Amino acid sequence: MKRTSIVLFFCILFSLSACAFAPVNKPEVDLEKNMAHADFDLPMDQAKALAEKTYDIMGYQKKGENQKPDSLLIATTPKALPSVGNCSCGTWNGSKVQGDVLSIVAIDLAPVSAQKTRVSVKVLYITKFTGHNLYGATTRQEVVKCQSTGKKERQFIEIMTRLANKPEQQNGNTAGKVSQQAK
Repeated sequence: MKRTSIVLFFCILFSLSACAFAPVNKPEVDLEKNMAHADFDLPMDQAKALAEKTYDIMGYQKKGENQKPDSLLIATTPKALPSVGNCSCGTWNGSKVQGDVLSIVAIDLAPVSAQKTRVSVKVLYITKFTGHNLYGATTRQEVVKCQSTGKKERQFIEIMTRLANKPEQQNGNTAGKVSQQAK
């Protein structure tokens, strides 16, 4: 009887702690899904200046840029944000993976014509997940890519649009209007 109780105790203990070793149920990340686009009636160099001003306003810093044959890609340094409202990082043992995430904004500028530039914005979210068992011991550590809700992408385009349409900007070098805006 005593031996059966001990075996039963260890079986229950194992089943309770086994779920602590489960992997994160990660979301399928599609950076194109929530990308935001807008065409600005600005030449490429002025659209680039406006994009740089926009990510400064949003608290991002430029990490670098990559000139491609048909466009210019600008990437920011990572910035910490809360996951709630910005992205979905999946679940672990039935609970949402939440907390701070690192966000990186990628802005693609492509000339439509000499006086028009298409701006596309994507945001990548990454978090480091640490899972704990019932006793508080770390049982799982993973880097998780999270799926954007599109909030920051839309916010970027909205700020850039406001800056482009500011009346005091109309006489300056960054004057321009948004001719078409799409998701």
